[in-house]
Amino acid sequence: MMIRIVQMMMLMVMVLGTLSVARLADYHLITDLGTSARMIGLARIEGFDDSASATFENPAALVGVDQSSIALFRTNLVNEFHYNNMAIAIQTPIGKIGFGYMEMVSYDLFHTATANIEGGERVISIGNFDYKSQVYKLAYQWDMMENWVMGATYSYYQHAFSDVRGQG
Repeated sequence: MMIRIVQMMMLMVMVLGTLSVARLADYHLITDLGTSARMIGLARIEGFDDSASATFENPAALVGVDQSSIALFRTNLVNEFHYNNMAIAIQTPIGKIGFGYMEMVSYDLFHTATANIEGGERVISIGNFDYKSQVYKLAYQWDMMENWVMGATYSYYQHAFSDVRGQG
């Protein structure tokens, strides 16, 4: 009985969270790069993962995890940006729970400006800065009925470069 109450509360939070979206923004997210080598190999098509990586893509797909799963993925983009992600999913008595962390970082990027030098406009370096973008995911999947599963995800984003910071 308690399990059903928790599941119904999660469903209500998911529905109310969807209805409470006040504004939307078009923004490049690090999740756009891909969440696993398999997903990238499938032409960036999401939802076919049956491992902990489903935490990033589709929490209902955690149904494919038997007892537990760990997914690790790392790559470099143009030798400047380091992309890392990890996810873990475990089966509990109240459903499957997944946690994921994803980041893209780069250090000592050039901060540039234009200046009038020797009668011409030139690009000059005025310093260096770091770039860091992170995503935390908490996913929950439960069986509603036979052949019908439900999933919910909570996402937290942090972004920082130079002196600009954002989170949400």
